[in-house]
Amino acid sequence: MHDQLVKAQFDGLVSIELFNEANRGRIFVEIDSRDMITIKHRAVPEHLKNKQIYSPEYPYKQVVACPKCGKILSGSASRGKVGAYYPAYHCSRNGHYFCVPKPEFDKTLEDFVRTITVKPEYVDDIIAAIAELWRERQVKQLEANQQRLEYRQSLQNQIRATVDRMRIVTSETALTYLEEDIISTENELAKLDKEIANQPNLQAEFDQVLQYAKYILEHLPELLLGLRNPLRKAAFFGTIYQQASNLRTNKL
Repeated sequence: MHDQLVKAQFDGLVSIELFNEANRGRIFVEIDSRDMITIKHRAVPEHLKNKQIYSPEYPYKQVVACPKCGKILSGSASRGKVGAYYPAYHCSRNGHYFCVPKPEFDKTLEDFVRTITVKPEYVDDIIAAIAELWRERQVKQLEANQQRLEYRQSLQNQIRATVDRMRIVTSETALTYLEEDIISTENELAKLDKEIANQPNLQAEFDQVLQYAKYILEHLPELLLGLRNPLRKAAFFGTIYQQASNLRTNKL
């Protein structure tokens, strides 16, 4: 029969059950009592859509490491026998398997975060590092401002030179072009003056930054747990460590 699937007389290399399981419901093969084959196409479940490296469902999979191999954990939901999905963080590299249910993982992480404290001497070191970075920023701003002032002087010199040329030019066409040059240069000068006027007061900002930095260091747990965006929370948590933290060895 043309354009109709039929069951072969021999077993295939892949069973129907394994085929259906591998396709996760996107393509589903059924065989009835008369060996009639039906292929059904189903919508992809929501938990399989838009799988991304950084997922709000599993924000810590790029942050926390597997306790067995040290590689970053993966995150996904497996389907149980009754059809429900069970989210978990897991790793199966190099012949081992590690898995922790997401609710248990989240509780372990939150319990750990509540224990985070920063020693006073480290606070001083961090503040000193911030001050050094801010001084470097101030130096760069001063250099940039000096360049702006020099450019402003060149624009003013350009306008004066153009005015001097207009005094000796008699052609109406030439005078028109020179007037257009002056207008263009004056517009550029006004734009530059606005840019200079809008430069931030780095010293005032520095005082605020120091206050914010001290507050953050002294209130890390509540600030981290209080973030509503899961990806931001995971990113904030990740900045505390230079490498992926470990879930089971209290190196979170």
